[in-house]
Amino acid sequence: MPKGLSECPACGQALSDVAAPTAAKGAGGAENGTSTEVAERLHLLERWRAAAETFGVELPMVPRWVEARARQSNGEWIGFLDEVEQGARAKTLEALSGWEKRTLGRLQRLESYSIDGRLEREQVEDAVGAARAGEIARGLGVVQQVDRVITLKERHLEAARQELEHLTELVRDIRALRISVPYEPKELAEELEGVLREGRLAPLKQQLRALRLDIVRSLRASLPSYVARYGEFLAAERDHGRDVGASIAELARSAKAYSDGRPEEAVRRLKLLAEDRALPERATSAARPGSVGPTGPSRTA
Repeated sequence: MPKGLSECPACGQALSDVAAPTAAKGAGGAENGTSTEVAERLHLLERWRAAAETFGVELPMVPRWVEARARQSNGEWIGFLDEVEQGARAKTLEALSGWEKRTLGRLQRLESYSIDGRLEREQVEDAVGAARAGEIARGLGVVQQVDRVITLKERHLEAARQELEHLTELVRDIRALRISVPYEPKELAEELEGVLREGRLAPLKQQLRALRLDIVRSLRASLPSYVARYGEFLAAERDHGRDVGASIAELARSAKAYSDGRPEEAVRRLKLLAEDRALPERATSAARPGSVGPTGPSRTA
């Protein structure tokens, strides 16, 4: 500034109050240390935020304008950062408590099907313990890993259950049409459920494939004649002046589904057709003797 001035022309501060260059240099060193601490803590909060987002939790964060001032300050924003960290930690621990309860429930269900969950239980304990000890990012990282593994196990279990239910439903629908099939739906469901409860998913899937092939072979012997008889019945209905155009079209769709290798759809369409316009009772073929369950004499034969 020009010589002879006793105060700053911009702010009015007395020039005698301005620190000497050596003092300013020392203060700058302290500010650099504070700035480094602020940067490290802001980086830690960012790591927490990123990890918590994948966990489905939104943590309180430092506004951008506060972050800019904190990086340039000499320590007056440290208390504010403390409060933000405490809020983020409290919210994370609260969310982890709920996650722990839900996850243990999921593991209990898997274990009821004899699916091992011991490692995941240990990891749940590790995640919560790490977060309580202040290692928020590591705890949330373990959360993601546990969720991935449990979700994969649940997916395999649900896929096996759906296959089981679809097969049982197919047998039930076939019997509703009074078409011979070598299995009783209730006994089939009970035996397959037993295998599922034992957690033997891979053997169960092999057994389901073998059962489906056996059922399709049984249909191959009975379904074509059933469709032909149904067609004759609808033709006779039409000759009597009844409107059966929609039923004939649906019968054709069912036959096409069967020929295209979709027996479940073919049987489902026939069942709906029979509910709308029932075919007069008549056994389509003799049932196989002694064929009552998925591991009965019919499979051996």
